[in-house]
Amino acid sequence: MVFLAVLLLSISVGAEYRVFTLHIINKKSQATKQVETTLDPIQYSTFYPLKSDEEISYIETWRCLGRTDFFKSHCNNPRLSPTNDLLRAPAKAQN
Repeated sequence: MVFLAVLLLSISVGAEYRVFTLHIINKKSQATKQVETTLDPIQYSTFYPLKSDEEISYIETWRCLGRTDFFKSHCNNPRLSPTNDLLRAPAKAQN
């Protein structure tokens, strides 16, 4: 009975994740790179150790619906996506 209840609840639950745009700068050479990842700056630097002269920060972050398993692509940044529902102009009423 418990298994059935958990199964029914899991069907209606949706997954979501957050995407970060990270900025990594080498303080000595001033070389920079940007990385798009689901890891925040602390997690990223733990998983991918930085050199002693590198510094990490995040530029922006956004939420995505769905899952990231099986190497699926991250969702697009809604601020940059012209097809995002949040950025579309309200529909005009038709008479």
